[in-house]
Amino acid sequence: MSELNLSHSNGNKVKLTTPDTLAANRTLKLPGDSDGTITHYDSNGNIVPAAGKGIDFSAQTTSSASGVVVQSEKITHFEEGIYVPTIVCTTSGSITLNTSYNKLSYTRINNTVTVHGRVRVSAVSSPSGSQLRVGLPFTSNVLVGYGDAGRVFGYARLENAAQVQYYYGIAATNGGNDYVQIHRIDENDDNTPNTCADVDSNARISVSFTYRAQ
Repeated sequence: MSELNLSHSNGNKVKLTTPDTLAANRTLKLPGDSDGTITHYDSNGNIVPAAGKGIDFSAQTTSSASGVVVQSEKITHFEEGIYVPTIVCTTSGSITLNTSYNKLSYTRINNTVTVHGRVRVSAVSSPSGSQLRVGLPFTSNVLVGYGDAGRVFGYARLENAAQVQYYYGIAATNGGNDYVQIHRIDENDDNTPNTCADVDSNARISVSFTYRAQ
C-alpha cells in the first residue's frame, strides 16, 4: 500500500492511501471553486458540502418519456423534521388544534417535499368555508409554463366530522401558496359544500402528500 502523509504543525497527520494493486490509473480531480473549499467533515464524521453544493448525477441516463424537461440532476438539500401547520377556513371562523396533537412530519430532498401525519382539533369557533386550508412547511412552486404540474395533491381525511371520512379529500391546490386545501369530494362541483362547518371539536385531520417547493 502506498500513502501520502500531510502533517499538521501539531504532529497529527492526514493520510491519502491506495491499495497494493491497481487495475488502472486513478485520477482525483479537484474543482476550482472561488472559495477554494471542496467539502469538509464535521467532528462526527459527516460530510458537509459547501452551501449550494451536493451530489451531481448528470452522468446518468435521463428519462426518455415524451416531453421530458430535466430541471435538476443534483442533490443539494436534505431535511426532515416536524412542524405545526396552520388550519384556516376560507370564509370565516377558526379551528384550534390540540397542542399535544398539532404536528405533522415532513421530509425535503431538493425541492421535493413529502408531508404526512394527523392533527386533532380541540375547539372551533363558527368555522365556515368550502375549503379547509392546511399549512405547508415550505411554499409550493407554481412551475410556470408547465400547466398544472405545480398543483399540490395527495391524500386527506377528516375523521369525526359531519360526513363520513371518505367524503373528504385534497383539492388540487394551486402552486405558489403556503397551504393545501381539503374539500368535499362526494360532490362533482368546484363550489363544494361548507367543508369547514363540518369540523367540530372532536375532528381529526389526516394528510399524506408530496409536492414541489420553491
